[in-house]
Amino acid sequence: MQSNVHRVIAGVVGGLAISASATASRAAAQEEVESEEPWFFVLDGMASGPINQLAREQFDVGGSAALGVYRSFIPELAFGLRLGGGALTEGQVIPQDPVDRGMLDFGQLSASMRVRPLGAVVNADRRAAGLWVQLGAGPWLVDGDVVPVFDLGLGYGIDLGPIVLSPMGQLTHVVETEDRFGEDYLFMWNGGIEIAFLDHVHVTREEPLDMKPESELAVAPPPVVEPEPLPEEEDIAQPFIDDQLVIDERVFFDFDRWELRETGMEQLDEVARRYEESGDRWAALVISGHADRRGPEAYNVDLSRKRAEAVLRYLEAHGVPREVVEIEAWGESRPEIPDAETEYDHQVNRRVQFDIVWREGMRPEGEAPEASPPEPDYVDPAPPGVREAE
Repeated sequence: MQSNVHRVIAGVVGGLAISASATASRAAAQEEVESEEPWFFVLDGMASGPINQLAREQFDVGGSAALGVYRSFIPELAFGLRLGGGALTEGQVIPQDPVDRGMLDFGQLSASMRVRPLGAVVNADRRAAGLWVQLGAGPWLVDGDVVPVFDLGLGYGIDLGPIVLSPMGQLTHVVETEDRFGEDYLFMWNGGIEIAFLDHVHVTREEPLDMKPESELAVAPPPVVEPEPLPEEEDIAQPFIDDQLVIDERVFFDFDRWELRETGMEQLDEVARRYEESGDRWAALVISGHADRRGPEAYNVDLSRKRAEAVLRYLEAHGVPREVVEIEAWGESRPEIPDAETEYDHQVNRRVQFDIVWREGMRPEGEAPEASPPEPDYVDPAPPGVREAE
């Protein structure tokens, strides 16, 4: 049975290592956006009991507690140390065994690896919340002797604000070297609650040269600046012509903001109405978010994503199902006006655009009439002192 247990643990170790390696490779391929991984602490208390038959004959249910500290490296992976102890109460006396086992006490020191498979998607701003799997190994002091121990844990962290509460279970394998229990291993179950704290992701911003991110500049109320007038010779285009959606339709945003303007809501109402009329022919509605070039590149990608998500939430609340929508975040990489110089140029580049992917054979016949793209109803200027990114 020992070899079977070892094979199970070896398989779990291999699986977690592969998962961690894949996660790390994926994270290395993606640019980090404004997050600093935290150190966090956990405190757990569990009931414990023996599993294998001979151990059950000698010991009964007990308990354990541990304190751990972890360092998160990416949303899905953290490493740490756990220190604790516990005991199993005395079981029945075995007549043929001259040794009175009494209570089994143990002290714990383990190195742990914790994997959160959905860490980048679920509870993205916490590092102890959501589903997690934990593998630990280290020397334990069992009845006064140091022996190697392996453990495998599973839990689900519930975000409760200042703390994360995780119902958890754990299997513990004590590798016996002295054959003290008649067999060469002791297998225990553990179940209880873990409390984690200080696991919030720390938000940071890169600042190229002496320029501050847009978010910091927008915190303090900017001085009153008269809006720049729009060019008089250009007309505001209608979002739809005849019975077809003009793909160049767009929604505009204020400087460093992702809240919808009132005019944008009116345009999105029309998008929702058109979906009600012909959405069964749409394979997808692609929403692409954009930002102007002022600010760090990674920050602008995140800002453009928030703008696209704001449009998605509005459309979803007005009848456009989430599964039809695809989101793209382009940041400053696809400007409508490449060599933007004026506040008007930057305003046009701060936008969300749409593109319909039609189901096969269901695209309307003919082509949508050519039309000038819609113009912003006003220009929101940046606060004085904001420089262009180099």
